[in-house]
Amino acid sequence: MLRFISRHKNLFIYLAAYFFAVSITLRYIFVYLNDDSLPQVAGLLAAFLLVLVVQTLLRDRSQLYTHLILVIETGILVVLALLPLRLDFYSTLSVTLALQAVYAFSGKTAFRWIGCLALVVAVLLLYGQGWSRGLPLVVSNTVAVFMVGAFVVLIRRTEAAHRESRRLLSELERAHRQLQIYTAQAEELAVVKDRNRLARDLHDSVSQTIFSMRLTADAVRVLQQRDPSQVSPQLDKLQELSQSALDKMRTMLHELRPSVVAEHGLIPALRHNVTLMERQHGFKVTLDILGTPRLTEEEAEQIYHVIEEALNNVLKHAGTDRANVSVRSENNRMTVKVSDNGKGFSRAAIDKEKNLGLAGMRERLESVGGSLVIESTPGEGTCITMEITSAGKST
Repeated sequence: MLRFISRHKNLFIYLAAYFFAVSITLRYIFVYLNDDSLPQVAGLLAAFLLVLVVQTLLRDRSQLYTHLILVIETGILVVLALLPLRLDFYSTLSVTLALQAVYAFSGKTAFRWIGCLALVVAVLLLYGQGWSRGLPLVVSNTVAVFMVGAFVVLIRRTEAAHRESRRLLSELERAHRQLQIYTAQAEELAVVKDRNRLARDLHDSVSQTIFSMRLTADAVRVLQQRDPSQVSPQLDKLQELSQSALDKMRTMLHELRPSVVAEHGLIPALRHNVTLMERQHGFKVTLDILGTPRLTEEEAEQIYHVIEEALNNVLKHAGTDRANVSVRSENNRMTVKVSDNGKGFSRAAIDKEKNLGLAGMRERLESVGGSLVIESTPGEGTCITMEITSAGKST
């Protein structure tokens, strides 16, 4: 009901104002039809209605006009009250004035006008009707005037709340559409980044191995004519290279399959990977885990691949068959260390990180807000430290 009135506020307020004014006019005409004062009172009421119509026409102009019209209408009300007929119905006209004031002005100004109207009418009623008859009329009229004012203010607030709700809904819809665009862009970016990573991995590993196979095959062809005794070692080398390429391709295909991390969690996936390395390569990895990691699925996925790459580096380049993985989790902070006692490498090699895929490892961690520190000394092994802070769930 309030929403319907709010939508048709102007019509409601002016119909109510006209209704009060016209009903009072008709009441007087029917009650005092044969009274000699009929022309005088009817003229004042007609003037009141005329001024009300003028106020309707001037409502969109300066508020000064509305103040002036309310003063004129209050003056007509005072003249009606001072007629010798001892009329009391004029007080109902104050309801019309209250409707006009609430519609035309803001809350404070409107209620100042309502207060003034209630005070004027109270004085006139007590003066014209006496205390015994006037006091009940004063109370009922004051309550009616303020209730009308409060009701119109409630309508205004409902209307304002409705406009604000529509504005917020519109903003929410725009934000939702923008979020969908951002999500699509993020997905496209993730696909592009994954393609770039695969291209980089293919170039850094498989393509180089295949190139070495081609050179070895060419050498075999030359040695077959010049020094057949050297063909067998080259064929062995060619076989090793082909096996290496096959293993790398299998690793990359494994990465493209549904993630074991997403299915089982980070720690079970690590244990499974360590078991496979020991079974396939005789590579011993000691896992030292303290605490339960609290990571998002994406964070756990990236950390798993970084640890996997670090262990593969130890297996291929460190010249040792042992490595240690330490995982420490406290609250939302996680620290992982992958260390070995192998041959290590120099700082210059660290600066060229592409040779060992270290750049890709760093990029993976930085994509989820983590950091990577590499420490290595020739002959003393290598330690790779990963740190990440997350508000994710347990993985």
